[in-house]
Amino acid sequence: MNNDKVETQNEINSLVALFENRHYEKGLELSKNLIIKYPDSPDVLFLNGIINLALNNYLNSIDSFSKVININKNNADAYNNKGAALYHLGNFNDSLEEFKHGLRLQPNNPIFLNNVGNSLNSLKKFDDALWYYNESLKFYKNYNLPILNTIRLLTHFDTKEISNVYIDTNNKIRSVKYDFNINETISDKKIISFFKEYIKLIPKELIEYDYKATEIFRRDKSLNCNRHEKIFNKFNAIPEFCFGCFKIQIETKNILDFIKLYIIFDKIKLSNNIRKCAMETRKNIPGSYKGFIYCSSTEEANKLLSFISTILKKTIDNKVNIKIKRGCSEFAESYPNYAETNPTSKSFMHYDQAWKSYEKVIDENKSYKNKVFHSTLDGVTLSDILIIKNWIIYAKHIGDNSCKDLDSINFKSDYINRQVLNQLDSRKSEFLKLQQDSLN
Repeated sequence: MNNDKVETQNEINSLVALFENRHYEKGLELSKNLIIKYPDSPDVLFLNGIINLALNNYLNSIDSFSKVININKNNADAYNNKGAALYHLGNFNDSLEEFKHGLRLQPNNPIFLNNVGNSLNSLKKFDDALWYYNESLKFYKNYNLPILNTIRLLTHFDTKEISNVYIDTNNKIRSVKYDFNINETISDKKIISFFKEYIKLIPKELIEYDYKATEIFRRDKSLNCNRHEKIFNKFNAIPEFCFGCFKIQIETKNILDFIKLYIIFDKIKLSNNIRKCAMETRKNIPGSYKGFIYCSSTEEANKLLSFISTILKKTIDNKVNIKIKRGCSEFAESYPNYAETNPTSKSFMHYDQAWKSYEKVIDENKSYKNKVFHSTLDGVTLSDILIIKNWIIYAKHIGDNSCKDLDSINFKSDYINRQVLNQLDSRKSEFLKLQQDSLN
C-alpha cells in the first residue's frame, strides 16, 4: 500500500472513531475537510451522511447519500440511510422507495424490512406494514424494534383517536360488576351471559387488530423476563431471580371453566402476584386451558395452593388439576430438572454464585436501568377479554362443545387459526384425555 492510500485510510479511520464515540460536531468538521480533499470518495461521503443524520441535518444527509448512490448503485446502506433522512422529514412515500431499493439489494436484512414497515405504517397501510415487521422478525428474532413497532401499530397508541377508544373500552370493561359468590358453584348459563356482556363493549376495530397482534404480544416478553432470558442464552446460566420464581398451574377441562377461572382470579384479589392466562402457540408443547399464578417462593406458592384449591373445588369442579411448577418453561428445555418441583421441598437446584457476574454484565445494558415493572391491573381488562377470545377460537378447533353457546360471537380469524393448527393434533389428543379422565 502506497503512502497516499495509507494516509487516506488513516483519515477515514479517524472519522469513523469520531462517529462511533458520538463526537458528531468534530466528525462533521473533519468530514467536510475530507470531502474537499477527496470529493469522490464514497466512504467519506457516506460518513458525512450518517454524521449529518445523527445531527438531524437531514437535507445535507440526503445530499451525501445521493452522491454515494451516484458513485455506487449497489450501496444498500446508502439507500437505507437516505430513506431514514426522508422519513424524518415526513416524506414517507420517497422514504419507502429508498428503503425498498436497499431491500432489493439485501432482501433478508431485518433493519431494512423494519424500515419499510415504518414507512407503510406512516402511510396508514397497516396490513402491509405488519407483514414487513413479521418478516423482519423471521431473520432476526431478537431484534426488538419490529416488535415494538408492531405493538404501536396494532394498538394505535400513537394515534389519539384509537388510543382513546382503547382506553374508553378498557374503563368500561373494568367497571362491569358481577355478583358471583366464590363459595358457590358458578353456573355455565350465568358465565356465558356475563361474558357476552363484556363482548358487547368491544368495538369491532379493536378485535380486528387483536387478531393480528396476538402472536406479536406473545413474542414480546416483559422486559424483566427478557433480561433473564438474555442471561440464560448468553452465558448458559439461570438467573438468581428465577430460582425463586414458581407458578401455580391450574388446568380446566373446558373453555367455560376457564372463563370462570379468570373471573375468580380477579375476585380473590391476588395482590403482589402476577396473573397470566395465555394461549400457548409454541410447537411441540401440548397443553389444554391453563391459568397461572406466579409466586416469588415455594412458601408463597404452597400457601396459595391450599387456598386456591378450596375455592376452585367449590366454584368450578372438584377435579380441576392444580400443581406447582417452576416459573419459566423456556429454561426447562435446556435444564429438564427446572421444569417441576416438589411443593413440599426446597429448591433442589444449586445456584452458582459466580453467575452473579453474568447478571451484572446484562444489567450494565442501559436499556434495563430505571425500568418500572407493573403487576396485573385490578379488575377484568380489555386485554383479559381478548385473551379469552383466543382460547374460544382454540376451543372450537379441538371440539370443546361447551363453547357452542358462544358461536354467535364473531371471532373468525385465519391468522389465529394458522397458529393453532401448528399443534392441533397434540392439543386435541391431550384435551380428549382430560375429558376421559374427568369421566373416570
